[in-house]
Amino acid sequence: MRLRVRILGGEEKEVDVEGRTVQDILRALNLPSDEYVVTRGGKILTEDEEVREGDALVVVPVISGG
Repeated sequence: MRLRVRILGGEEKEVDVEGRTVQDILRALNLPSDEYVVTRGGKILTEDEEVREGDALVVVPVISGG
């Protein structure tokens, strides 16, 4: 499956993903799921949520502080 992904603070790229979940996408991008969230249409997706070919996804780094 081919998806267009924009990484906030980085670049936009198209990736081939073997699976169909958000977790599969993060794995394909070599990004840890505890440091990034994926959004579609401004809504945060859970790791087990399925995506569809042609989806425009945004990968956002999680920022925490104290």
